[in-house]
Amino acid sequence: MKTSIALLSLSLLIPFPLFAQDSSLPVCGPRADLTKVLTDTYKEAPTGTGLEQGGAILELLVSNAKGTWTLMAHSPNGFSCIVTTGVAWRDLRGEPL
Repeated sequence: MKTSIALLSLSLLIPFPLFAQDSSLPVCGPRADLTKVLTDTYKEAPTGTGLEQGGAILELLVSNAKGTWTLMAHSPNGFSCIVTTGVAWRDLRGEPL
């Protein structure tokens, strides 16, 4: 739980290059609201999730058309925050590393 809280607290301090382009986007809030904004604005869709040791769920949203991506963290109590964002996403599934 401490790790989840630290992760979510840290997420508020990380610079968000995607948000520099549109400061009206939320950084934290209900998952459904954040996902809707990312889908409507950047055409991003969830592509994978993972469970962090402290119980937070990490979720990656990607737009293959635009190449943007967003990593969100969801705490067990339902609070969600955008951890980081980026561009130039490339799907490597099936390609050798």
